[in-house]
Amino acid sequence: DRDVTGVQTCALPILISKIEQRSAPVICVLGPPKSGKTSLLRAGVLARLDAQHFYSVPMRCRGSLEQTLDGQLPKWLPNGANGESGVGLLKELAASARQQHAVVVLDQFERILIQQPKGSAEEALRKLAQTNFPNLTVVCVSTDEKDMLMAAIRSSKDIHFWTLENLDSTKVAEIIRKLAERAGVTFASAVIDALQDEYK
Repeated sequence: DRDVTGVQTCALPILISKIEQRSAPVICVLGPPKSGKTSLLRAGVLARLDAQHFYSVPMRCRGSLEQTLDGQLPKWLPNGANGESGVGLLKELAASARQQHAVVVLDQFERILIQQPKGSAEEALRKLAQTNFPNLTVVCVSTDEKDMLMAAIRSSKDIHFWTLENLDSTKVAEIIRKLAERAGVTFASAVIDALQDEYK
């Protein structure tokens, strides 16, 4: 539901504009755990992109960058991997999207950083930034707890980033109640309180 992003609405127009204007090949969305990063992207940004012009590819990172792309991207390609692997699959995606702009979301990007040898987070992001196709944007969603990630981001003019603040626990309760009401569901107060406590 689009209202799930109500607590991060200030970020919406900025991120949408960055994608629509193709301002950078890689955009990083950073924030503490449970700050609404995934909801912002999926229910906010991607839901507001014109489906006639934008093609969204949401993925959850598993293993290294190459393992993530090899394991999940081929199913989004009309001709499969076509002999490509790793970042080469992004080239295939851009080619297959043709008149559309492909937006690849790499959620939980911190998992990829954990898999990299020390100092090579910069290399993983550089590989993504080098896949600079006019109809492709890669959005990396990560916790902001990795100093190596910020160092990598600041080292490249081709990588833009946006940082989210902690989610207000009272806003979480409002969102849950609103979604439940729309779905015709009622949660017991104890359930709402328990969910709210998760964000304190």
